[in-house]
Amino acid sequence: MSSVTVFDTNAYQRLSSGSLDALIAAERRDGIVAYADLWVTIELLGKLVDGGSRPHARAAIKKLYYHCGGGTEPRMIVDCEDQVCRILLGKSPPGYAEIRKAIGRVIDRVALSKDDHPLQDVMPSIVELAAHMQKVEDDRASTIFRVIVQGIVPGAANWDAIAREGEKKAIMLASIESGEAFRALIESQIRRAHDTLGVPIPDPIPEWMREVLTRNFPYPFHFEVAMIRDVVAHGWATSRKGRRNAVWDAQIAFNAGQTIKDSGTITLVTNDDLFHDVAAAIGQPGVQRLPAYLAARGIAA
Repeated sequence: MSSVTVFDTNAYQRLSSGSLDALIAAERRDGIVAYADLWVTIELLGKLVDGGSRPHARAAIKKLYYHCGGGTEPRMIVDCEDQVCRILLGKSPPGYAEIRKAIGRVIDRVALSKDDHPLQDVMPSIVELAAHMQKVEDDRASTIFRVIVQGIVPGAANWDAIAREGEKKAIMLASIESGEAFRALIESQIRRAHDTLGVPIPDPIPEWMREVLTRNFPYPFHFEVAMIRDVVAHGWATSRKGRRNAVWDAQIAFNAGQTIKDSGTITLVTNDDLFHDVAAAIGQPGVQRLPAYLAARGIAA
């Protein structure tokens, strides 16, 4: 039985270019097929806009491209929103498959270009993707601050407002531990799927929809709950540089332990501690650090 691997952004950035051929050969030997995550490709493309990060982004994109099969359409995982729409409502959001193909073509163009090529033909699309990422990150951070921080401490101006309010923090943490935040995230994803497809949201939401998401995707929802817990307990600022991509991490978490028909179960390769902390807490298989993954293939990190 074959299996699947998905690397996150930091795994491609940390993977040695000199190890790539050996890794591809070892995965072929071990029956492992590598797929790219849509959000990882977008994040790497977004790094091309900044001249300072461009060389490292190019190198990572080349590694992703060859690792995931090369060609104008490198193998790419169906993104989480598409997965949820399919499992709940039996169809994909319009245009999503075309977006994956278009991004695959940009990846192909970048990966096959010379390192000093300015990429004028695709840079407008890359700039647009980077702007979209920035907007989503801004909107997400703003929503978390407004709904969670200011929702509990009205008028709060700082992310650590709850952490400094001992009684309110204790109440909120108890609510999170009770599963209330988990259930709210499940319900929000159900609403989002209906909105995406332009389908009326049922009222009340059918219990089977909650059950099917809980059964199929426990890990990403527990992952997001862990981020919310850090906001409440420690004033973890999702607007801060270095934490802004937490929104993409939550999407990437949908891959761990999932199964692709005829290809096998996905192992998510990441060095990010939160992925591993949450996986350990709930017993989620299919999450591995890059050095351990390479060692299992007989490759030195």
